[in-house]
Amino acid sequence: MNQIQQILYLYDRAMTEDSDAVWKVLDGVDAASAGKQLPGIHSIWQLVQHMAFWEDVGRRRFSGPFDPDLAGNFPPASKLDESSWRETLAEFRSSNADFREELSKLDPARLDELTPGGQCSFLYEAASVIQHHVYHAGQIVLLKKAGLATK
Repeated sequence: MNQIQQILYLYDRAMTEDSDAVWKVLDGVDAASAGKQLPGIHSIWQLVQHMAFWEDVGRRRFSGPFDPDLAGNFPPASKLDESSWRETLAEFRSSNADFREELSKLDPARLDELTPGGQCSFLYEAASVIQHHVYHAGQIVLLKKAGLATK
């Protein structure tokens, strides 16, 4: 396995394969639960949008300089209904697929090089997305345990 394959393996584990993987943690969360919020704490819905936002930023940085519009980070949900929640989840799945696809195209020999934006290496960018998702999966677990989600 080359380094890209190893990173993809870690990404897949974090997203779908481990018992506390992001998608397993989100399983069974409905719109009402996803939208519940404690004072000063982001909701599950906001965390999912936030993860998709930064995953997209990471993917874009693989191919060129990218300065994100931070208005897209933790955006307010316009409607907290099941249809909008399913759309948010679909957008996150799409972001996952796009990130994974771009990551799979990287040349392992370039992992230590700076991304075209020059802010950090390709390896750092990829690892940051994985670590970021695992961190927020932990937050979602805590929100669920606090009774803010059905499962």
